Amino acid sequence: MKLFQPMAAPLGFLRRPNIWVLLIGACCLAMWQMAQALLGLFPQLPRPLVLLANLLSGLAGFLALLAAPGILLRLVASGPGAVLDWRFLSDVPGRMLKPALRSGLAILWSFLPAGMYLGLLGEGRPSPWALAALAGLGMAYLPMALMMTASSSRLLPSLLPSGVLEQIFRQPIGYVRLLASFWPMTLLPLAGLLWWGVPLIGPLVSSFLLLWLWCGGAALLAEFRNRWLPGPREAEPGPL
Repeated sequence: MKLFQPMAAPLGFLRRPNIWVLLIGACCLAMWQMAQALLGLFPQLPRPLVLLANLLSGLAGFLALLAAPGILLRLVASGPGAVLDWRFLSDVPGRMLKPALRSGLAILWSFLPAGMYLGLLGEGRPSPWALAALAGLGMAYLPMALMMTASSSRLLPSLLPSGVLEQIFRQPIGYVRLLASFWPMTLLPLAGLLWWGVPLIGPLVSSFLLLWLWCGGAALLAEFRNRWLPGPREAEPGPL
């Protein structure tokens, strides 16, 4: 893994059929905002038609958000050469709901100390240094927790600090390099929110950048996992 080539992973996704999956996913995520812009151009539309448009566009965005964790988690497990497809639609509980729950639990577990700190303070004022330290620990913990969650069918052992920290200290220098590439790639799409207010094209561009760079971050985790973590590997990356 090369620290100064973090864009190699996301650039690898700009090929067919991945780019079509990313474009359709971006359209689904942005559909509600795009629908609001289009409906604003036709204020005389019947109210039932407006409600139907809002319902369908909101449902499309919700399904895209629900499918994203499963795709990203399977991408981490499959490797950076994996091909995206629509197979997850054939198994909603196994390929959408379960991975979304596992990813959510990994995120919650990683940032639980920071959440507990804020909860125990009650109405007290938190220390910025303590909060930053706990958030930093969560950011260091989460990528390895996601890799272990993707590698194991058992959720709890893959989240325990004993296992996660053991894997981190197997390759501490390499893991620090991974963090230095993973988090900028993961947080960079937030800058795309600046485009969100641009009618029609803004939400689409923001959503595409989000999915594209998050897939690139998942590919970075897959590269690190395939190189350094013990466990079963797929002989050849296949469709997700």
